[in-house]
Amino acid sequence: MTIKNYIRDIQYFPKKRILFKDITPLLNDPNRRGECLVLLLNSLNRQKIDKVIRTERHGSFFRMLLAGWLDAGFVTCTQT
Repeated sequence: MTIKNYIRDIQYFPKKRILFKDITPLLNDPNRRGECLVLLLNSLNRQKIDKVIRTERHGSFFRMLLAGWLDAGFVTCTQT
């Protein structure tokens, strides 16, 4: 199974014409979650990262995990 198999499509959520991608099944599976983290780490090409910044709420789970593996700070930003 690929990572894609762990992402559910929920139509019309939160309203019509929206296709919501639910990653809850992916987050619940430690092997697939780890696989995603490895893909993210590999995409950084061994760059030195000091801070991982959360600019919006989507994907913040992976950003926090990524910050931990990079031994980097995690910064949250809120919109006003």
